[in-house]
Amino acid sequence: MSMTIALVKHRENPLLMRREVQFEVEHVGRATPSIAEVRERLRGILNAGPEVLYILRLETMTGLNRSRGLCHVYEDAEQGRRVEPEHVRRLNMEPGRRGQT
Repeated sequence: MSMTIALVKHRENPLLMRREVQFEVEHVGRATPSIAEVRERLRGILNAGPEVLYILRLETMTGLNRSRGLCHVYEDAEQGRRVEPEHVRRLNMEPGRRGQT
């Protein structure tokens, strides 16, 4: 019961100083992985720190053991905090810290 991640599309956005990455997660024999699990794997694949990577979307494809997602990887943490809305920043916090402001 493993999870594999494939990068589908990669785009540089110099105006916002970020990379925009579309990805697919194959999770055969298990439920849709959590944002935290996917984020941890993407950090390794994209060589990015936890403070600069934000997952915006993770949607399971109907009837398949596959999910599609979108993430942004910023050049620095301050730019990410300035650009991403509050709900996206909360979604990407560790599960125990999400209720804190």
